[in-house]
This record gives sequence, structure tokens and C-alpha cells, in this order.
Amino acid sequence: MRTFVAVIHVGALAHYLLSLTAILCIASAFSTRSLAAQNPAPGSLDPTFTPIATPYSSQVDFVLPQSNGHLFVAGRFRIPGLGTNLVRLTADGAHDPTFAPTSSIPTVSALALQPDEKLLVGSQWGRLQRFHPDGSLDSSFNFTPPDVHPHVLTCCFWTTALAVQPDGKVLICGYRLHEVSEDYLWDMGAVYRLLPDGNLDPAFTPSPAEAQTLTVLPDHRILVAGAGGPALLHPGGTTDTNFFAGSFLPWMAYTDEKSDTFFMTTVNCVAIQPDSRILVGGNFTNVQGHARSGLVRLSPNGQLDLSFNPPSLTTGGFRERSVNALAVQADGRILVGGLLRSPQWSGVRSILRLNSDGSLDNTFAHLVENTDDDEDVLGGVYSIVIQDQTRAVIGGYNLDAGSLFRIHLGDGDDELRIICFRLQPTSVTICWRSRPGRTYYIDHKPTLTDADWTPVSGAIIPDGTEASWTGLRPPGASAFYRVVKLGD
Repeated sequence: MRTFVAVIHVGALAHYLLSLTAILCIASAFSTRSLAAQNPAPGSLDPTFTPIATPYSSQVDFVLPQSNGHLFVAGRFRIPGLGTNLVRLTADGAHDPTFAPTSSIPTVSALALQPDEKLLVGSQWGRLQRFHPDGSLDSSFNFTPPDVHPHVLTCCFWTTALAVQPDGKVLICGYRLHEVSEDYLWDMGAVYRLLPDGNLDPAFTPSPAEAQTLTVLPDHRILVAGAGGPALLHPGGTTDTNFFAGSFLPWMAYTDEKSDTFFMTTVNCVAIQPDSRILVGGNFTNVQGHARSGLVRLSPNGQLDLSFNPPSLTTGGFRERSVNALAVQADGRILVGGLLRSPQWSGVRSILRLNSDGSLDNTFAHLVENTDDDEDVLGGVYSIVIQDQTRAVIGGYNLDAGSLFRIHLGDGDDELRIICFRLQPTSVTICWRSRPGRTYYIDHKPTLTDADWTPVSGAIIPDGTEASWTGLRPPGASAFYRVVKLGD
């Protein structure tokens, strides 16, 4: 089986690179330097993403894409004249003035988008609001936290996660303020479901699972994760007893709020792979009796996937959360965000990429924060959104790159990258990423309308990760070359 890797046009107007995953047009001034600009290093910052300036102390906890590519950005920030805690940007970071919230928004603690493009915004102290696509407040939506116990304050519901089921009903979970012996403590509460008007859905069984995150799976079941580890619920709220993730240790739900309200839960984030395996990130050192620190993968039935071996992650102190955000690329590689310390590297990384087996992807320029290891760091990455499989938008706090930025991911397969092209008066040279032992060929034809390609090289079998070919430049003003790999 032969599959093409790239087509290069040698001509006066343009040079075209086509790959299995993308089409990239490059101007005729085709030098190694300009080519490198078209193939930026995975993990490098994308200067074409120019979000509105936010103060250094700003915190972006959520980046939520719309179907049209625009991005809701929420957290804790104030941008004079543009918005407080919630704005909408275009795909490249420009402010979208067509979204103008008509209600004040406290620090955002949860965000979800309904199928009708209405936006649900959860925040501290019991507020859950819904906004129309233009930012006007939806006054028909009113949420009142359930009155579950005389010592649990109904007024105080700190929303930690929102999710929307396929029928439009809304799942919500959060912390409740609990009065205990003339003191108050924040406890994790149950998972509830809301009707379209914001009232509690009596047909949903409130799950007692202590939840920090909510994810609706493709089969409509609900993955709930928080203190103690993940649990799986049926769409109606009852527990799926066929799923058992076991214990995630250590367990800590809250700290002394008199000194500083801070929640350290076992699980901070989850991501579902296309094969239904579940990535779980947070603060833990032991899962199902196995030493696992910060990141694990579970099978669809909840059992620990021992074939997944990520770096062992540590924290700089109990107040410092490690893995806060996860995202899975189409090629199976995994983006991990947070404040990431490990014996495998020095310093603190905010983003790293793993191969599908959990090993560190060293082709990725992992972002390293300029932080003293002895410093009590409270920043990190909190949100990762993959835009087009070649770039990802990152939100966080106290990061060297800012609270909101975009990075390159590469083309999804480093082997499919042309890394140099040289056009001499009598010769053509092409260099590309390669896989050792794989067979490549170079083909040529004068125009793309010609029916057949003509081989101009024999089999090229590299013994390294880069390969090259040099041949005579054909007569005429235009020619097309393609690099072909043998096999999948």
C-alpha cells in the first residue's frame, strides 16, 4: 500500500504541501526559514493568537468553544470596557462585542453550553445564570439549591461543574456550606438535574457521589469524579454498579477555611479517549492499590489500565494542585496541563504532551515556568481546548505566557512534516521527517492534471528520523513532486 506524504509544487506562483492531515499553502519565496515558519515546533507559542490584554493577576479557568469557532473565556478577571469574569472571543482571540452580558457575573466556577447556544454560568454563593447568545440574561431560568438539611445553608451553593444531557436537561454539582458547632465548612454535595426553567428535576435520582467534574458520555451515562475517585451514573442518576474505579488516595475534601478557603480533591479533571478509556487527573498517589501519581487511565469498566505509564507527578505542597486539565488529540497523544513537577525533569512545567502509552513526547516543547522550586506556587494551567488538531488554546493563572494563549501542536504526525526544501539551478532537494526502516519514494509530474506520477527515486529507507533526496531539476517553469511512504 502506498500513501502520499506531501506534494511540492516548484513554480513561479506557489508551492503546495499536501499531507494526510492538512493542506498548507506556502508563498513562492520558499526557503528553509520560511518553511520553518510554516511548520512551527509542537508546543511553541502561536503569535497569530492575540487575545485581549488581561492583568497579570487574571485567572482563566474555562475556555469553551462554540460551533462557529468562537470562544467563551471565563474565570476571575476584569478588563475595563470589555467584561468582568466572562467574555467571548473570536477563534483568533479578538474580542467579540456581539456578546455583552447584561448582568453582573461573579467569579465563574463552571461553564456549559446548551444545544440552543444558551450559556450556563455557575459561580460562587449559589448563583447559576443562563445567558442568551447575545449576552442578555435569560430571566426564565431560576435555580434554587435544594434544602437538604437544617445545617446546610440553602443560600450557599458553590457550583463546581455543569454538563448538558442530549435532551437539554442540565446536570449540576457543587460545594455546600455546612454549619458545624458554630463553625462553617464546605462539603461536596450531590449531583442534581435541572429542568429547562432551572427547577430541580424530580425524575432524577440525586447522586450522593462527591463531584468535582461531570462528563456526559456518548451513551448518555454520566461520569462523576471528585473526592474518592470516579463513579458512573445512568442517565437517570442511579449508580452503574458495573463500573468500579476503586479507591483514589489520599482523600481530602477541604482545608481550614479560616486561614484560606481552598479545596484539594482527589480528581480535578477527566478526558474520554475515542476507545472509551478514561483519563483521570488530579492529586493522588495510589489508585486501586497501585502507585500512581497525578494521572491514570481507566478501562471503560473502571479498572486501572496498567499499560498506561505516565511520568510520576508530585506537588510542591498540599496547596498546589498538579493535573488540572486534559485533552486528547486525534492521533491519541494527550495534552496535560497544571503545575507539573516530576523526578523526570527539573523545574515546573505547565503543559506537557504524552504519547498514547503515557510516555513523554519529547518532540513537544513543554512549557517550563520560571518558578523557584521553593516558592509556594498557586498558578498553573486550568483549561485546554484543541481547536483544529494543529493548535490548542490554553487558559490559566500566573503563567509566563500569560493567562490566555495558543500553542502549536504540529501536524498530528511528525513524520508527515517537510523540514527543508532547496531549489538550485539544476537540482531539487527535499527533506522530511521519517520513521527508521520505513520505505519512501519521490514521484514527479509536470502538472497536477497529468494522470500519472513518474517515480524519480528508488526506495529510500532511512535509519533515522530525518530523510532527504536530491535529484535533477526538470525542464520547464513548473513541476510537482511528492514524497510517498510505503504502508500505513
